[in-house]
Amino acid sequence: MQDVYLFPLEVLIVQKGMQQHLTLGKKIRERYVDSGFLSKKYKAAEIYVRSSDYNRTIISAMSNMMGMYGYNNNASEKGIDYPEADGWPTGFVPIAVHTIDRRSDYVA
Repeated sequence: MQDVYLFPLEVLIVQKGMQQHLTLGKKIRERYVDSGFLSKKYKAAEIYVRSSDYNRTIISAMSNMMGMYGYNNNASEKGIDYPEADGWPTGFVPIAVHTIDRRSDYVA
């Protein structure tokens, strides 16, 4: 992350984007998870997350998934979906965000 004092606007933009993607993820959850189209628990076979290979876009994708499958949805099981480890946030299941090399990414 950039130094807040050298790049304050960039940091604020990233923070605002994280909040926006969290909110968007919650709306996507309402539409696709709460309706039963996708499972309440994250399943890699149902959803594939891809981002361009830039920190800000990877963070956006991660924030979006936190909104969809955040660790407060009570669907995750300790020891099955996430480790029973000291310091591990209760209910937090990390979701992979896939990228490809920038030189091969013709979409971004």
